[in-house]
Amino acid sequence: MKRERWVYLVMLTFLASLMLWGATEAGAAPPTKPLVLRIAETHPPTGTRADFLKKACNEVETLTEGRIKMEVYWSESLVKTKEMLRALQRGVCDLSWVANLYYPAELPLWTHYTVILYHPKGDDASYLTKKAWELFDNSQILRAELEKYGQTAWFACPYDSYCLYSKKMVNTLEDLKGMRIRVPGEGASKMVSAIGVHPTSVPAADVYSVLERGTVDGTVAGWDWGKSYRLFEVVPYITDTNIIIHYLFNNVSFAALNKMPEKDRKTFMEVGRRVSLEYGEALKKEREVAKAFMKEKGVKILPFPAEEREKWAALPAVKGLLKNWIDEQNKAGRPGTEVMRTFMKTFEIPEWMPPGY
Repeated sequence: MKRERWVYLVMLTFLASLMLWGATEAGAAPPTKPLVLRIAETHPPTGTRADFLKKACNEVETLTEGRIKMEVYWSESLVKTKEMLRALQRGVCDLSWVANLYYPAELPLWTHYTVILYHPKGDDASYLTKKAWELFDNSQILRAELEKYGQTAWFACPYDSYCLYSKKMVNTLEDLKGMRIRVPGEGASKMVSAIGVHPTSVPAADVYSVLERGTVDGTVAGWDWGKSYRLFEVVPYITDTNIIIHYLFNNVSFAALNKMPEKDRKTFMEVGRRVSLEYGEALKKEREVAKAFMKEKGVKILPFPAEEREKWAALPAVKGLLKNWIDEQNKAGRPGTEVMRTFMKTFEIPEWMPPGY
């Protein structure tokens, strides 16, 4: 009798355990799949920019405990550079590198910086990054222009003043006459045309090949390009022109942001801004490192006299670009004067505004 009672208790305990386990399994929440964000990137997976973009992605994944995963598609492997704005709008990707100068029709007000030949602090990438974010925060107009396409800024990309990678020696404006040079955007095209250069537009990923083939004689680009795109293999000279500044952003779609819990969304946006500021600091330090690297590779670095740059900036065709930009925007019913004033004030160059504006 005692044995039967003992067997009965064992069976009862076993059945109760099974029922409890089943209830626990039924009530447990199914594992949540991570939100995978696809980044369309124009640059290659090497160099300082790539390192800091990877850092931002890794920090997002770590701080959200894996709830957000980032996949970067380098070197236009997902979307071509000139299609990235619309691809992000359509949901082909969740983030993308949006070069404003490639979209003068869609983002006309974001071309404001393309009409100045140089900036007194153009060689300081840290300064440019801070000011780019400051301008973004100060100008509701510029934010709204991105928002029309369902996106906003996430990671700032400064482009400190450019040098000239060249197949021949260039020391003066006269040396540039007749050269075929790849330049970034319409504003730069007009600037080099004013000194007798034949400008051409070539995507970043194709610059190496067009230089190698001799399709162009040179390219105006950043110091980091020498290493990132291995331009030291195809050009023997660099002229330190110290012209043109750019700043743009890797944008994120609102559709992607709306998929994130509020806490993760705040973390995601904080990481993008913070790491991009760190990137600007790194670029500032690396400018001289990049010059040293190119010298080690046998590339000869040539000076470009300040008086040549001043002469260039004073040409009517170059000097008039800023006024023409404002007039064109205002005529189209856009607040060109207000945007340019905000830009000049934020970047500490208000005296450059044309008289009467």
